[in-house]
Order: sequence, then C-alpha cells, then structure tokens
Amino acid sequence: MSIPVGVDEEGQPVWLRFANHRHGHVLIAGEVGAGKTSLLRTIATALALTSRQAQCQLQILDPAWDGTTRLHMTDYPLLPLGYLPHMMTDPAFGVEACASLLHFLAEEMTYRRRERMTLPRIVILMDHITTYLEDGGAQPKSDLYRLLQYGAQAGIHLVLAADRPDSPLLDSTLKASITMRLIGRLSDAAVARRVAGISLDQATRLYGEGDFLAVAGEDVTYFQAAYVSDYELHHQLTELNHLARPILLAQPYSARPRIKDNPAKATPPSRMFTMHDGSVELGKNPPESGEAPSEKLPF
Repeated sequence: MSIPVGVDEEGQPVWLRFANHRHGHVLIAGEVGAGKTSLLRTIATALALTSRQAQCQLQILDPAWDGTTRLHMTDYPLLPLGYLPHMMTDPAFGVEACASLLHFLAEEMTYRRRERMTLPRIVILMDHITTYLEDGGAQPKSDLYRLLQYGAQAGIHLVLAADRPDSPLLDSTLKASITMRLIGRLSDAAVARRVAGISLDQATRLYGEGDFLAVAGEDVTYFQAAYVSDYELHHQLTELNHLARPILLAQPYSARPRIKDNPAKATPPSRMFTMHDGSVELGKNPPESGEAPSEKLPF
C-alpha cells in the first residue's frame, strides 16, 4: 500500500502510503488544469499494479455528473478505471450514487471497527469533492465526515480532489482529518495557506499540468506527478484482466454434479464403431453376421 506518484527535483520517487492511520487520507487541491484528475488516475493505476485484489479494493466517485449527459471518457477521465479488477463496484457518478456508496462504506466501517478488521483495504478516489459538499444533504456529509474521522483505523482511505479549494465548505473539520495534501497550482497564496495548513507561497509559482507540492505536516516536497495516458491505461487494463488468476481451491469449481465410479455396479457394455458402405455404424455389441446395425451416421 505504498505507491510512487511522481519524482522530486533530484529524480527520486515520491511515495504515497496508506499503510496506517498516520497516512490515512489524502487531499488533492488545485485550480483547473493543475492535473488533479490525472493524479487520481495515476494513484488508482499504481495501486492496482502493486497490490493484490485480496489486499486492496478501489472505488471511483464523481458527483459532478448531472445525470443527463452521456458518460464518455473525454469528459470523465476516471470512467475507464471501472475496468480495473480491483474495483469494488462500478464507478459512481452523480451526487445520489456517491452518497449511497459512502453510506454503505460508513456502515462497513462500523462493522470493521467492531470486528477489528482492516483487510482488504478500501481506497475511495473522489473527484469534485466541493460539488458533493454543496449538493449533498446532511446525511451524505455526515457519512463523509465519519469516514474521514474513523475510516483509516478500519482500513478505509479517501483520496479527495478539490477543484475549488477556496470554497468555505472545505472547513477545518474536513482538513483536520487529512494527513497528506497534494497542492497544485493556486494563484491565491492565502487560499494555498488555508488548504495546506502552512505558508505555501510556492503554490503560486507552479506551472500546472502535474506540478505539485506534497505537504505532510511541516514537510514540503516539490514533485512532478506521473502521468498515465489513455493508451498506457488501456494497455495496463488489458494486462491486468488477462493475468492468470491463482487457484484458491483444492479442487476446481464446477457447477456440474461430480460423478464417481461405483465398483459395485457392472461396467456398461462398450459400443462398437465399424465402417460399412461409407457410413459409421454404432452398436452396443459387436454386430453378428446378417444383423442390421442399430444406428447410422453420415461419415
């Protein structure tokens, strides 16, 4: 559950860890064009390439869909991630679908905490978090805050992307539960300071398109995020879905009833196959002279 998400100024990989609740949840913030959605795709792909399905399950949410336009990957770049074998269920688009899934996961978190379970880890990747906070009701927001507060202890982690980091809805309660913040281009230094929790004047000098600052406490690391193109994503999806699955059962599963030999029963007589006038003749017993064959099949 530790993945590289880019390289720093010295060419060394920058790691994102979900190993414990010290690195429980991630906030990706930046203006339009900063590369937030592309970074979400990178994180999901990296988790799928480095984790077993029994250890990690993924879930994609995008509440910005209005419910009327046709879903297409040009407008919703997270859509192809639904083909990853690690997906818990289909990607959820629209506020209502996202709220339903988050409510289910909040109940799952309660069950896991009671049973002291943390596996498989579930990583929820949500784009346009401010849209969810604006249009979701009291219960959807309550489920989100519960997951932010207690989810990491139960192996449930959130990666939230905010395209409007100046929104007052990203209040201290939401940000206090975030342990890692990936800050993209922000033209307002005051907004960058409020989102990062520390003075971050470098955010105004970022170029966008994958230029990020990783903020963990007082530590700030500049890095260029890894980019997964549509072709590379298609190639990785093909490879992941064609990998041989490990056999987990002692015997291969089959819906057909198993037939066992019974030595007490007599062995049925063998059928004979003979040729006659260009046809295959079938019979239970060897045909005697002058006896007509029981069946004929065209050769």
